[in-house]
Amino acid sequence: MAEKNFEEIDRPEDYQYIWRYFPSLERIREFLSGTIHLSPLSAFKDSYEAISPLLFHLIQLGDNAMVMNSREPNSNSFFRIPMLEDLKFHYSIARLRDLWEIPDGIKFQEVLTETIQRIPEIITAHQKLQERIFASCWFITTSLQEEYLMWQSYSKPGGAAIRMNFKEFKRIVDYAGRYPENDHLFNPDFIKYQKMGFIKYPEYLDQEWLNMVKSGTPLSFFKHPSYQREKEFRLCIETKEGVDFAGRNKLYFFNVGLSDAFHVILHPSSSVTEYERMTALLKDLRLSGKVFYSDLKLRRTL
Repeated sequence: MAEKNFEEIDRPEDYQYIWRYFPSLERIREFLSGTIHLSPLSAFKDSYEAISPLLFHLIQLGDNAMVMNSREPNSNSFFRIPMLEDLKFHYSIARLRDLWEIPDGIKFQEVLTETIQRIPEIITAHQKLQERIFASCWFITTSLQEEYLMWQSYSKPGGAAIRMNFKEFKRIVDYAGRYPENDHLFNPDFIKYQKMGFIKYPEYLDQEWLNMVKSGTPLSFFKHPSYQREKEFRLCIETKEGVDFAGRNKLYFFNVGLSDAFHVILHPSSSVTEYERMTALLKDLRLSGKVFYSDLKLRRTL
């Protein structure tokens, strides 16, 4: 049976810990039963997921131009410090010049005017792209310590987190690639790419982001710097346009060969009841991974 693997953009060290925070017992049961599901980027809260430099800077131009045009005239404009919107506006102009590589001012203005007229078309293309890219999001740490931010953002009372080292995570993903049930996720007739790697958090107004995009890093591996505390590691699959299963709510990666080299950490509001339910679930699935209470303690809210 041939193995099919996710291409690694980059990777953590084998000893580092990879986490996944789950909102409910049902969701963690799905993983412990041997299934990783990948959700479309269109279902994520961040509407900038997989945004291109072109669309981002067009949005910046529009948003900041409106703010700039709404200001009251400044009678002391000679002494006025440039406003943040002015700076963002001019940075976006500079990045579009870099993107199009058009030094001539008149030609640049012509291309910009034509492109602005196509903004609805560009936005629609971005939304379609988000529907075709599926991701499973994990979080990397160098210690056993959980993150309050991640509990707050990705779980809730009754939920739990899975923790294992990256070596074990890579093993279970490679193990699943051996099975015919996952062949469609590696079929080049259906799939544009399947990759895994760290999310990059460049400052979108800087040249650095544009350089990384030009170097070939997929758009699905960038997020705004305000998310960088998440230290996200992502499995990502992009389906080709027109593929039948591209419109699904999620893709499934079956037959994950989960061993006992994992820990379950209960939500900080969990009680003995949740502990007993989780240990019963592991017993039912014939797994002997360890269950721990959280180091944090949060009050339950109605």
